[in-house]
Amino acid sequence: MVYVLGAIALEAAEVDGPVPPEAERIAARRAALAVDEQAFPRTHAAADAIAAYVSTGQFRWGLERVLAGVTCPREA
Repeated sequence: MVYVLGAIALEAAEVDGPVPPEAERIAARRAALAVDEQAFPRTHAAADAIAAYVSTGQFRWGLERVLAGVTCPREA
């Protein structure tokens, strides 16, 4: 429940008014992460992943990890 509500809170905090399509929001975050590749090579390399952090794909990935952890039997 915390995972789902947290994801909703992150989405709600990002927008003011009508929610633009996800692709536009990711593109805007990617543009905001434009850094000098020479000065910040790791940030530049990770910018696409960071920009997509609050995406449907990322949410599903995380939710699947949470559910897998809940449903996996513990070893004795």
